[in-house]
Amino acid sequence: MRFRINILAILIFISFTVYASYLFYLQVIKGYIYSQRSEQISQREISIPPLRGDIYERTYSKILAGNTSSFNIYAIPKKFSINPAFLQQFQTTHMLDIPMILKQVKSHKKDNKIQVVGYDVPRKTVFFLAEKQAQAPGLYWQEVVKRVYPYGGMMSHILGYVGDITREEYQVRYNQGYSLNAKIGKSGVELIYDTFLKGTEGTYKFRADVRGASLTDKEIIKASQPGYDIVLSINLRIQELASKALGNRSGAVVVLNPENGEVLAMVSYPNFDPNIFSTHNQIKGFSGLSLDVRSPFLNRAIQTAVAPASTFKMVIATTLLQKSDFSPEQTIVCKGSIKIGNRIFHCWDPKGHGRVNLSQALAKSCNVYFYSMAVKHLTPKDIFETASQLSLGNKTGIDLPGENDGFIPTAEWKSATYHERWQIGDTANTAIGQGFTQVTPLQLATALSVIANKGYAYQPHLMKELRDHSSGQVVRYNTPKILTYANIPESVFERVQKGLRKVIVEGTARVVINTDAVDVAGKTGTGQTSSEEGFTSWFVAYAPYQDKQSRIVLAVMVDSSNKWEWWAPKAANIILEGIYTHATYEEAVKQLRKKKKLWYM
Repeated sequence: MRFRINILAILIFISFTVYASYLFYLQVIKGYIYSQRSEQISQREISIPPLRGDIYERTYSKILAGNTSSFNIYAIPKKFSINPAFLQQFQTTHMLDIPMILKQVKSHKKDNKIQVVGYDVPRKTVFFLAEKQAQAPGLYWQEVVKRVYPYGGMMSHILGYVGDITREEYQVRYNQGYSLNAKIGKSGVELIYDTFLKGTEGTYKFRADVRGASLTDKEIIKASQPGYDIVLSINLRIQELASKALGNRSGAVVVLNPENGEVLAMVSYPNFDPNIFSTHNQIKGFSGLSLDVRSPFLNRAIQTAVAPASTFKMVIATTLLQKSDFSPEQTIVCKGSIKIGNRIFHCWDPKGHGRVNLSQALAKSCNVYFYSMAVKHLTPKDIFETASQLSLGNKTGIDLPGENDGFIPTAEWKSATYHERWQIGDTANTAIGQGFTQVTPLQLATALSVIANKGYAYQPHLMKELRDHSSGQVVRYNTPKILTYANIPESVFERVQKGLRKVIVEGTARVVINTDAVDVAGKTGTGQTSSEEGFTSWFVAYAPYQDKQSRIVLAVMVDSSNKWEWWAPKAANIILEGIYTHATYEEAVKQLRKKKKLWYM
């Protein structure tokens, strides 16, 4: 019996020892691990969106793109479990697109990426969600910073807009400080300078119960850092003047400072309101804009390359004046047409211009003169080389995305592309800016800058300064860069300048460019598009003609329904009046009417 009692005691002791040891293991050894795991389960870490840098106009006094406080609603796919009745009440009361929310949550169930399901929601929606938190697991709200664009469509092609980062963008930029919930520039300055504007995300943590309700105050782990502010070269008064002068006409306006390459104004129409991308309608808004046949996302100032028409005659004149066998005083008789090879090439004026030399032909935009002189004295290589020195046929490198190259044809290109030889008819077409030649308004403005500066042009740019958001101190100045030096004698440019002045004084632009606020030199152009009924109205100019002080270069391109609408020089006249009298659009129109020089409005 004693033996049995001893055996039982030993078994009881061993069992007690095992259980005690296991309890010690669970409570002491594993206790710290379970405590940490419990903390991780109940502890939430939320990113703190940084304050995006502001974008200013050139005087650093007016904000073109800024920020305001707003509320967004987020869904956590893994925790999302809401009964249909509550969703229906939520949709009816607060106008949220519940089907879209469910679709987003379902599509991201696997990767569990937090989804924004409500943008810029009113406070009453946030209060409702706070009251019904128990019925809405997986939904929460957060106060965020919303991007705002005070000038709407007028600045849309310059500024662009911001949106949620896509998975593809994140894969490219994950090592640059971006998170899956980051906002990123999608176009314009917002895209090009996103790394400066975006700032650095912060993080805060708090403990929450199973319903997601906060049990502790927020504890900031890492404070967010605001992005840099950017000061653009844009003159807001000129931008508004150009925008209103163009009006609701498809086209573009570019105003440059030829002395440093600063873009003072850049307008493209149709445009879009970038504020739509900060609202709950952003997906619907993007779809509508993308399907718009007028292509409002297209920045026609840098992305639309079309035939330069008669504005290209200033390039041909520059090329002719470099040829030793050409005399600018040599004349021909324009009878309204000329036979070249087996084809008849027509002048824009069927009556003809009579006897003209280079200066007179440039002023009257005589096609026949340029046909005959180009065929007689120039090769496609001559034209290509001069155009290239004037920076045509290449991107200018402006700090905006999506710039078009434009195109200047060569005999080699035609042979490789069409397997055909270059004909004299191709030279004739090129001489009047038709055929294969294509330029953008910005490229044509840059080419005129070379002529106005007698041999050089600066790279067009929008960014003027980079500033610290908190202190306002300048962090970086944008140093102007030379884009091109033309190996062409100054005397050539002086002759072309005189011809461009003659266009205004006694040529094709005499009736329209009649502002007396400044002396202007420029060139008109009317080109036929691929559509039989479509025309492109061009006007390029620089002013003042002789004084380099406060000189600007202007390019206007307008799509016209007929060749007589000719709105480009008409719009330019109002812009020039406004710039040099420091007037608004309305004031400039009033001044021109008072002088009886605004017969077309």
